[in-house]
Amino acid sequence: MVGEREGTRTSGLGITQTLPRTPLDRASRTEEKSMDKNVLLVGRKAIVLDDVREGLAVPDVTLFSATTLNEVRKVFGEHPIDTVIMGAGIDLDTRLRIVRHVFEASDSTTVHMKDWQSGPEGFLPFVKGLLERPV
Repeated sequence: MVGEREGTRTSGLGITQTLPRTPLDRASRTEEKSMDKNVLLVGRKAIVLDDVREGLAVPDVTLFSATTLNEVRKVFGEHPIDTVIMGAGIDLDTRLRIVRHVFEASDSTTVHMKDWQSGPEGFLPFVKGLLERPV
């Protein structure tokens, strides 16, 4: 982000966001990242997200889920998120607003977006491919 300073962040588009950043906050985020990876799954249907949660066997990963932009905002407001994995079922405008929010809220979160063609049944293999691959 352009113009980052303690307490605020201004995006390249001129949008200024107030951030409650303190040295303690940064230290706690670093500590959480070393212990666990926080992953936000975003999809159109909660049932698909639940199936993905049940189908994963990934140690040291905390999964969060959201089906709307407001839910994404809530998760980002409550937890540092390392990775967002988004299904294709959400309409394009909403997907783009979610991506925009993620990049405005964090300068370290990675976003992965699944293709449309593989359908809802392709979400679990997509997530597994991202999270279960050897490091």
